[in-house]
Amino acid sequence: MLDNTTQIDWYTHPTGDPFADIGGYTIQCLRERKVTEKNDIISLIEFVTDIYVRKWCGGIKCDRKWGGGFNAYFHNSAITQPVYQGEVKFTKSMEYFTNLLKDNREKKEGGLCRITGQRTELFPAGRDLFSMTGSGTFVNFHNFFEQGIMLSREAIIRSYFVPFGTGYIGEKIGLLVSSDQQITKFFAEQNCIENLGRLGKQISDGVLKLSDNKPSNAVVNFVYSWKAKNASDEERKANLTLYHFTNYGLSPEVNVIQLTNPAFGFLQIILSHRREEWNKFTMYFFIRPKTKRADMTYDEEKLMIFYIDKKEKKSAEPEEYKTWYNPVYENLLNGKSLISLFKAYVVKHSLDFDVVVIYLIKVVNMERKAIEKIKEISQVIVEGNNEDEIGRRINKLNGFKNVAQLRQYFLKLIRENYNAGKETPLITLEEYLDYLLPMNQNWREIRDLILIASYELLHKKGLKIHIDAIEEENEITGEVE
Repeated sequence: MLDNTTQIDWYTHPTGDPFADIGGYTIQCLRERKVTEKNDIISLIEFVTDIYVRKWCGGIKCDRKWGGGFNAYFHNSAITQPVYQGEVKFTKSMEYFTNLLKDNREKKEGGLCRITGQRTELFPAGRDLFSMTGSGTFVNFHNFFEQGIMLSREAIIRSYFVPFGTGYIGEKIGLLVSSDQQITKFFAEQNCIENLGRLGKQISDGVLKLSDNKPSNAVVNFVYSWKAKNASDEERKANLTLYHFTNYGLSPEVNVIQLTNPAFGFLQIILSHRREEWNKFTMYFFIRPKTKRADMTYDEEKLMIFYIDKKEKKSAEPEEYKTWYNPVYENLLNGKSLISLFKAYVVKHSLDFDVVVIYLIKVVNMERKAIEKIKEISQVIVEGNNEDEIGRRINKLNGFKNVAQLRQYFLKLIRENYNAGKETPLITLEEYLDYLLPMNQNWREIRDLILIASYELLHKKGLKIHIDAIEEENEITGEVE
């Protein structure tokens, strides 16, 4: 509805509430595609209600689990209430919204909507109308003994469109928003368009099933989709937040997964300039459920994974394995370091150190001087030494168990540089304190970065040296079930 005093369309105007914003962008998507002749809000409500009840089962007995998947959105609504059957679901739903728009319902005058902030008539909305409403763990509790969270009619209606702009990730709903409204709009719009396409082909039987069954995979793969549509957009400053929730029955639950602005910026640059190398790197860490890593092999050229299943060799392409567990995605979404995974990969595979550099600058916020010093030390380890000496130095470095051993290693390199008559010191006091062993840096990561840069040099030189086996499973952790 257009507010004549402010010229704001409260059906679509961004509010900051994830559910209301997704619903608003879904309404906007349907309006732009003129799915109804009148294209007004009541006709759009009727349009989706027809789909929810008659095409997506909407709680009517059908083959789809949970009657089209609606119980995860609206608990005991006209659509999911088991007392209502068949066309009664459609009639009751339309009756509610028609009365809501006609102002025939009991209302509280002159209040502020909890979602839009507008001063307007307010109406009670519980879990039957707006997902996850309530206070703390008491999802049915509302302040001052109100019947529900007090919202404007526009906020309630926006919530009704959320199922058409979201979808299932595993057993729960995935709703993604961003600090950049254009990205939030893209998420709702691509799901809305996908639903319209499936309905046109008559292959839609319920709430959209997003292709990913793990939240971390869903967020990263969404970035792939968004970047594919915005190839010329170099880097957007934003974070992404996925609400993975269910409003079902007595067990409402929501998990919040966030991709920070630095991590999002890193992925944008990588997908623009290093996509091929990144795809090979991440492929190496996909782990199939109930499959031992020893039974899996990776073809980097074809981007295929081969595995043993019941003594039979099978293969998986990206569309299949991108739903498997991947510690790279998990670490990126949970603020954990990727450095140990980079190290586990480069032992046997070539990886341009620039990929690691982009990660260090964008996510770790490491200074370039520190990176250059790490590369310089790796050159000392590899350059001018025979293969036996290189192997000895790398194995020694890789075997360190505490920071004292790494400190002695640096002192040994400094001494060798001095005894060789070099004019400039290999490591100055400032570099030692600020870049190699700063107070806020994990010493193991500095060690691993030196190893990663050293392995890169070995790959470039085509040197095959004996390197003591590292316990890869300590670096690559996967699901056991």
